[in-house]
Amino acid sequence: MLAAVEGVHEPVPVKGAIPSDWHLKRRTQRLSLMRDQRWLDLRALSTLQALRTDLAGLLVLHGIPDLDAEVAQGSNRSITQAISR
Repeated sequence: MLAAVEGVHEPVPVKGAIPSDWHLKRRTQRLSLMRDQRWLDLRALSTLQALRTDLAGLLVLHGIPDLDAEVAQGSNRSITQAISR
């Protein structure tokens, strides 16, 4: 379908695979944090590894065998709220 769009010169993505730079090519805005603000990159392996340890009890309580990016950014409000704290 992408190949049918006039002016599009990108390769057609493989179903289920999103290139790591996808968001860079399509962003419309940029966010700048103030000096003392905290943030997490939920795509970073080191972040997910630290959160796995910190949230181990909560993950077990919810029957979640592993914390990955999908779970960290998912619809389980208990998990996302715990990450935000």
